[in-house]
Amino acid sequence: MRRLQLIIACMLAALGGHAQSWWTPPGSHRYNDETVVYATLQLNGWSASYSNQHYRVAAFVGDQCRAVADAPVEGEDGNTLFVLRVAGDRPADRGKPIRFEVCSKDDDYGLVGDVTPAMPVVFDGESWGRPSAPIVMQGDVPTAPLQAFAVSIGHVAVGETTTMTLTPIPADAACALSAFHIHLRSASPDFAAWQPADIRLLSRQPLTYHITGLVPGWVDIQILPSDEGREAYPLYADAAGGEPFTGFHVDERLSFSEGWQWRTNPYGSLDASNLETVFGPGLVEARTQQELLCNDPGLGYFGTIMTGGGIPQDMAYKVKMQRRAVSYVGSGSADHSWAVPLEEGWTWIPSIYFYDRRLTTAFAAARLPEGTVIVSKDQGSAEWNGREWEGDLQVMTTRQSFLCYYPDETPGLLSYAPEGMMAQGHETPTTDPQPSTVQTAPVNSSLFTLHSSLQDVSRRFRDNMTMVASLNPQPSTLNPPPSTLLAYVGAELRGVGCLINGRYHLTIHADGGERVSLRLQDADGREWPVDEQFTVGQQRLGSLRQPVALHSQALLLGIDDAELSAPSRQPAAYYDLQGRRVLHPQKDHIYIINHKKVKL
Repeated sequence: MRRLQLIIACMLAALGGHAQSWWTPPGSHRYNDETVVYATLQLNGWSASYSNQHYRVAAFVGDQCRAVADAPVEGEDGNTLFVLRVAGDRPADRGKPIRFEVCSKDDDYGLVGDVTPAMPVVFDGESWGRPSAPIVMQGDVPTAPLQAFAVSIGHVAVGETTTMTLTPIPADAACALSAFHIHLRSASPDFAAWQPADIRLLSRQPLTYHITGLVPGWVDIQILPSDEGREAYPLYADAAGGEPFTGFHVDERLSFSEGWQWRTNPYGSLDASNLETVFGPGLVEARTQQELLCNDPGLGYFGTIMTGGGIPQDMAYKVKMQRRAVSYVGSGSADHSWAVPLEEGWTWIPSIYFYDRRLTTAFAAARLPEGTVIVSKDQGSAEWNGREWEGDLQVMTTRQSFLCYYPDETPGLLSYAPEGMMAQGHETPTTDPQPSTVQTAPVNSSLFTLHSSLQDVSRRFRDNMTMVASLNPQPSTLNPPPSTLLAYVGAELRGVGCLINGRYHLTIHADGGERVSLRLQDADGREWPVDEQFTVGQQRLGSLRQPVALHSQALLLGIDDAELSAPSRQPAAYYDLQGRRVLHPQKDHIYIINHKKVKL
């Protein structure tokens, strides 16, 4: 059977002379039904007899070629017509429109155009037209060979959609969609395997596409003929063919919120020449670990950043805005390896990545001493336990910056893996315990919702304080134990931490000197006060090896079922789990019982 198909294909190719490689009809065994179409052509004012002899016809359902007629069939009356057996599935294709294309047999350029039948033709498993009364398909097929395209495109940015219009050169040239395909490629060899933009057809007349940027940087564009062996069509920025068009740039949209945020600079040098372009008039203050910039109401921009060469490419910095701002980056993704020198103590580190990357991906090859810590502004912190990262921070968010605590007296390097070697797309937190042994917070837990609700609170403060703590002793009477640790300054929630491997990881947003109280919360939302209070001052309290010891008297008083019907028991005072006195205890509730002699 396969040999017979090959013989038929060769015969059709010989008959067609210049058979179009994109017209590839399916094998009949792939479908369970067919619609037969009897048709003649009337093209460019020529009679059906002439058009039938000089053109071939293909039928499409959607974008799939379902039948090809390379030569007309001659009837008994001497007239010629095309017979197309359009393959399809019953009932999936029933009612779908059938589209027709024609191609010149006599022109080496293989001109292709659409033709419109006198009546709409749909797949129905029967037949359309008759040999004695075929359907007439009419159209104007361009006769000039396609030589080039003029390309008109709007501003392209990551995550935003613009339009690209292709105009054939010459204007009356054949330009069927199936005759060519568009190839987009990142100009960076490190990102050649990534798709730099998404392209979708918007309109056939004029030929218009929607383009959505996926990765910042320069994108090379080619329009390749579907015929193998032919060179790409030349592209121009105007229909006159004067200025060559080789591609377009995808910018990255960055937004700044009001208040403090930790960021990484992807602009190249950020200095006096482009501060207004990036931040607008809303910049209040910017700091790197070594330099400072202040937007003084009287003096304008003032500080060592202005005189010291600005904020370099991929530098971590902290910025305070008095209003929101949006800007576009034209430098593209970092396509190189990166390393940050570390000395004992705290170092500001960047996220050089365009996509969000897990710590295990970014620093997989790093050789770090146990106790190395990475702290984020809003997403928590993680500590290297000698094998892996442990904590509530799992992902380095793109274009954010972080703090790294290095515990060793001997200087070291924090080495970043090149992003070009990673898969395209954002990485998300994971709860998969393999191969990691660290128990992380559930991705869909209320923890991340609470973190998000704290972002507005966080932006009021330049820095934060992180904590690793344990509850001593663990409340054996509660199973499971409370999994969330809440931090308050007065009545305002300032931090949310989770329980991982028996330790609480907490980030507190506050100013130095503020007094912080803590509460434990279980899955049902019940809370218990923690005995200890803390004054904000240090960058970090506790570690995996030496967590801060927390105590809660409410958990240690001993919790029993209320025995309301036991007359022999001594008088007792009942309290709920928040420590409030209960005057009328009920069965099937849990209370804290004080067995001292008290007056109820």
